[in-house]
Amino acid sequence: MSSEERELYFGDVVSGLMRDILCDQLIDPRFDALVVDEAQDHDTCWPGSQSAKTDAGWWEIYWKLLRQNTDAPMAIFYDQAQRPLFRQKERFEATRVLKRLSQPAQANLLFTLRYSLPILRFLKTLKSEATTSLVENLRYRAALPEGPDVELHDVEPTQIAAKLEEVVTRWLSGGSCRPDEILILSPHSTKAKTSLANYSTIGDWPIVGIEDQTPDSLALISVNKAKGLDSLAVIMIDVEKFNKLATPQEQMNYFMGASRARQLLAIIHRTPKRS
Repeated sequence: MSSEERELYFGDVVSGLMRDILCDQLIDPRFDALVVDEAQDHDTCWPGSQSAKTDAGWWEIYWKLLRQNTDAPMAIFYDQAQRPLFRQKERFEATRVLKRLSQPAQANLLFTLRYSLPILRFLKTLKSEATTSLVENLRYRAALPEGPDVELHDVEPTQIAAKLEEVVTRWLSGGSCRPDEILILSPHSTKAKTSLANYSTIGDWPIVGIEDQTPDSLALISVNKAKGLDSLAVIMIDVEKFNKLATPQEQMNYFMGASRARQLLAIIHRTPKRS
């Protein structure tokens, strides 16, 4: 699905269906509390109504599902900088939500605690027009844990699986992590489109979707679906070097994929096959 198709789907199709649900007046208030992660992905206005200040878009539905409506307990987590590039930024405005709540309290997380120092330093090098705000939000005050350097490998497409096996085997044999602590990320939406299409295993470890992961298997997932996840170890495949990426969306995907790792990160760059 292209960025234009995603923008149409989430901006018009999904929003239209959500508005229809609200207008049906058949919503049953059956919940006591609301927890929303990645709240910046939930529109706070309807298409074409950005200037109107009397509604809160999708949130109108969420509140109608609560027995106490906007007086119910809520925990809402968001980062405006992480709203997808294909989603219109002006359709999320946190103040539209806050002004409707009875006793809102805001807390800003000022410092980054997820990463080892080498990974944080690497992420801060991934600066482009698309990722500037994300990079600038990577701040730390206390000493972060040390860890292995980020691994960057340049590999021809036919050798990606072999390099992946080498990295996985080294990490596991060295006791750095367990198989189920490794997340393999690709920009492609399905395994059939990745360089692992013809592989069911890497070494002795089966490749599975994250929903089927077991202690002795390796999870493969697309970068987009990994949003909101993190893992002790991440190996990103099928990507070009960051400075070679042509579009803001590719730059954002690269950053988001790399930022899923807490302590171990390897990126296997796809290079042109030698003639």
